[in-house]
Amino acid sequence: MANRFYTCETCGDEIKSPIGLHNHRKYQHGYNHKVVAVIPLPDCEDVYCLSVPEYGNFALKAGVFVHNCGMAAVKMPFKGDRIEGKLKKIRLDIEAAIPVGFSENKEIEKDVDNWQGWRSFKDLHRGVQNLKGKAIKQLGSLGGGK
Repeated sequence: MANRFYTCETCGDEIKSPIGLHNHRKYQHGYNHKVVAVIPLPDCEDVYCLSVPEYGNFALKAGVFVHNCGMAAVKMPFKGDRIEGKLKKIRLDIEAAIPVGFSENKEIEKDVDNWQGWRSFKDLHRGVQNLKGKAIKQLGSLGGGK
């Protein structure tokens, strides 16, 4: 993607690629990913959610689902030993029920375009402001990391 820059959340430097941003974080700041939140759970559950820009989602063997797009998590009744070998079908079923990616919502509904949250985009970093059109198209989908 020519002319696209990735902004370091720590210092504000603009980096030309996701790999460059990874290396910048690692060598300039001593980390490559940032913990966004740690939320204690009332029950003893295997849960792991990490927001990592530009990377996809995956499930771990222990029945832990990692989603990296910032979507809200939903507790599922799955147990690791019971879904072994079934992850692909589960993923395909979810994708069949919920659109995936920015190309899914080609026609933007008026309610989405009039959402009050868009007003705050003007206060964000210019790199984020440029993502409004992309964000509008991904609302209600599983995202796509594109």
